[in-house]
Amino acid sequence: REFYATLNAVYGPRSRNSHPVRSKEGTLLADSIEVKGRWVEHFSDLLNLPSDVD
Repeated sequence: REFYATLNAVYGPRSRNSHPVRSKEGTLLADSIEVKGRWVEHFSDLLNLPSDVD
């Protein structure tokens, strides 16, 4: 507990800012709802690939 209190005193509270993400078209998405939607789209594409196994 003291360790985390010391870290907080030295570095300050953690930043909760979201970082911009690029859409498939290459435009920057800064709005948190758009960023979350892009992550959903990314993982949906990643995890739903067609199977190569016969």
